[in-house]
Amino acid sequence: MEILIPRPLAGVPGANAPSDQSAALSWDNPTSVRLDVVGAYKVELGVVPLEHLDQQTPTGYWKRPEILVSRKTFLDLVGRILPEPPVYQMLVKVARHSDTKVVVQRLREALGQDYGVYAVAELVSTAGEAGGLRLIVPDMSSLIRWMIITMAAGIVAASVYVLLALQTRKIGLLRAIGATSKDIVLYALSAVAYTTLAGIGIGFVLGKLISLTVITATDFSFLEWLKMAGYDALLSLAGIAIPLVLGLGVAIWASRIPCAEVLRRE
Repeated sequence: MEILIPRPLAGVPGANAPSDQSAALSWDNPTSVRLDVVGAYKVELGVVPLEHLDQQTPTGYWKRPEILVSRKTFLDLVGRILPEPPVYQMLVKVARHSDTKVVVQRLREALGQDYGVYAVAELVSTAGEAGGLRLIVPDMSSLIRWMIITMAAGIVAASVYVLLALQTRKIGLLRAIGATSKDIVLYALSAVAYTTLAGIGIGFVLGKLISLTVITATDFSFLEWLKMAGYDALLSLAGIAIPLVLGLGVAIWASRIPCAEVLRRE
């Protein structure tokens, strides 16, 4: 994806800086700045020196037809062309992301070809009934996901541990009728697998069905939803693997309970 920055038109003074002959802009031969895919839902622009501006390719990423960058990044880009560019700002609050594209398009149609209109995203806090809600930095999204998975895995493993601890009588009776440690491990792992698969499966399916209804209120396409669902499925498989590994340790512990000790407790 590329964005175009107008070049200064030498010899023509601008409206905001009459003494500066480079204040006027020309769209005849604009400077092209290329944005490459490097992450998810963020734009990271490198340093764009004033010389050799065409050869620089700052990297970034955004899954939308319009450009949304911070105000500082936008002014830094334009500032490479003009020290004090004639920039006019307008604060617009929208309820949906797709409304941003509509507002920008209408402004471009109203102003004509002599002006460039860019959507600059501002990081703000939204207030709800329970108080202020803070926005999460995009780079923290993966970390938070894995923290949730690890915590959920610990909860599942602890629940299975309690389940097996309450079934020591059954495990002792299995030993009494000649069950081997391998049989008890398979029994314990079956309890772990059924509990984990049922819980994660029900939660994943219901969660994706709920998120599918949200698409009607956003500008996400069905293909984008499928990609997100696939990514969540991979995380869910990782969430299944973690409690299974922990459950294996619980099963090994259960298989080593002496039969006499179990019967004595009962």
